[in-house]
Amino acid sequence: MMIADEPGNVFAAEELAKWYEHRKSDFKKAHYLVYQALSFSRSNERRKKKGSLHHRLNGIQSRIDF
Repeated sequence: MMIADEPGNVFAAEELAKWYEHRKSDFKKAHYLVYQALSFSRSNERRKKKGSLHHRLNGIQSRIDF
């Protein structure tokens, strides 16, 4: 599993979050993974993904109650 082998892999975290959101309807797990991906997004290359990650996070948050 890419996440286990490379914990800072933003791509893997985002794709797994999509899977949990759309296939499993596990919005809390999806939220956790996107939040984790955002914490990884510190380098310039990864900052480009922040906009899409924030968009995904907002969409997930609108579907769950915390």
